[in-house]
Amino acid sequence: MSIFSWHKSWLALALMGSACGADAAPAAMSGNGSVRQLATSSTHSCAIRGDGLYCWGRNASGELGDGTTTDSDSAVRALVAGDDVVEVGTHTSRTCVRRKNGEVACWGANGHGQIGDGTRTAATTATTAQGITDAHQLAVDDNSTCAVHGAEREVSCWGESSMLKPDNGSLLPTKIPGMLGVQQLRVGAFASYCALDEASEVQCFRIEDGRWSTPKVVDLPKVKTIAMPHPDYVCGNPESGGILCRSVVDSTRVELPDSAGALALEAGSGGLVLCASYPEQAWRCWNLPSFTLPMMGVADVAGQFPFQVYSDVPMKELAIAGFRVCVLRKDDSVACVDSAAEAEQAASLIAEMRIKLTVPVVGLP
Repeated sequence: MSIFSWHKSWLALALMGSACGADAAPAAMSGNGSVRQLATSSTHSCAIRGDGLYCWGRNASGELGDGTTTDSDSAVRALVAGDDVVEVGTHTSRTCVRRKNGEVACWGANGHGQIGDGTRTAATTATTAQGITDAHQLAVDDNSTCAVHGAEREVSCWGESSMLKPDNGSLLPTKIPGMLGVQQLRVGAFASYCALDEASEVQCFRIEDGRWSTPKVVDLPKVKTIAMPHPDYVCGNPESGGILCRSVVDSTRVELPDSAGALALEAGSGGLVLCASYPEQAWRCWNLPSFTLPMMGVADVAGQFPFQVYSDVPMKELAIAGFRVCVLRKDDSVACVDSAAEAEQAASLIAEMRIKLTVPVVGLP
């Protein structure tokens, strides 16, 4: 198995219909073992393998976890045991993992207490969040982190909402009241989170007035999965029909056309893109302008610009952050495409555009 990082404009690749180009420069990841999970931020990516956790990309705050602050286009092994990591989450300048024993550890930027050790000191190696010993799932935002934990599957969070409000949140994990039986936890940026519980009820909460708010029930029909492509919106895929999105703050409702049959949803950390997987092993995505314009009162453009992500090798997982997309393929190769395009440029995407992710497969002994 080999992992490659492909540094080229996503928008340009979409227009070309291929990830092949003269300036493409794949960087191989050494080592053996199947990839168990993939995560990406807009600046770095990580993959869990049996022989370790590997990360690549920007490392200014130590987010690659190798004990340095040196950027790396090639995947480097983080200083955590591979068989001890069961989940990885990434956001700009930070990486968090859930360990086999239920602890949560993070490294990288910590100016807002997002590591959860009670300090604002950055870390280049794994630092354990205090008080979380039985985590089931992570949700990692820029300046905050949440975990589903305990026998009753409660939610605790730590960190702040933005650099402009340095007293928000808590530097240590704080339990969110009323959150029980959580099966899926999603983040929509700026310390906004939504959860799907065992009764298929969706509740959302965020930092407001310097503290974590009381969760608010959002009126979505019974859905299989949820995602947050925007801090104020949560989307779900009902048992029948297409993807439905509801506002967290008012009664706005957005239905995405041609979206029926979605198996699972994924939204980029920080928003910008909503993607859905389909039985034919393709992912259909909606970019930020086409998705959020109806949320600003232009309802007739909802989902006007869907595009597809596909590969010549079937995909089994997609991770997305802003306009960076990575896919884990069934041959255990990982392909990533980065975009230097500004968000507004994505409005030029036309209907049914296809982004093809193609990387050579290099076998390792």
